[in-house]
Amino acid sequence: MNAINSSDELIEILSFRMGTNSSNLTESGFSVAVDSALLELGWVLPCTHPKQVLWIINRSLRYCLEILLIESAHKFRYDKIFLQNRFSHYQTLIEKMDKDFEKAIEDNPSLFANMVQIDSEYIVNAMTSYIPNLRDYDIYGRE
Repeated sequence: MNAINSSDELIEILSFRMGTNSSNLTESGFSVAVDSALLELGWVLPCTHPKQVLWIINRSLRYCLEILLIESAHKFRYDKIFLQNRFSHYQTLIEKMDKDFEKAIEDNPSLFANMVQIDSEYIVNAMTSYIPNLRDYDIYGRE
């Protein structure tokens, strides 16, 4: 793979790489995965750099698996062990993909210079920020 020229081309690659699992994702699911990967990486298509092509594919696959994981979690039933196994397998794949990605960032920091990085401390601080209510309401909800 030398270049990815469009989202449609990337979706074709993802569909092939996912095999029979691709039938479990809609076209909009694939589009969301592609958009998420490109936003995370800070890159745009077309892309010709070989390592960027590789990571666009890998991160898009990761987001496809996340969609499948969420769908599996939604269908999860304790008495249906095969769903529990599928859920666990997807989660393990995503964790491995994230670790591989972290290592790639460490090994090639200049390649990922435009990437949007949000650490867990930022997320915790953002979620616990308090925006005060600037209006007073009585017990009936009137100002």
